[in-house]
Amino acid sequence: ASDILITDADYVYKFTGILKLDEENPLNIQYILIVDKIDEV
Repeated sequence: ASDILITDADYVYKFTGILKLDEENPLNIQYILIVDKIDEV
């Protein structure tokens, strides 16, 4: 998983990307973003 820090005018967000593999269909790979507000500016 890779973390991407994004800062806007109000908050700092951490986007954690997770690769989800569909076992029944290996070609169906979903990229899921989990968003956490980690700090207020």
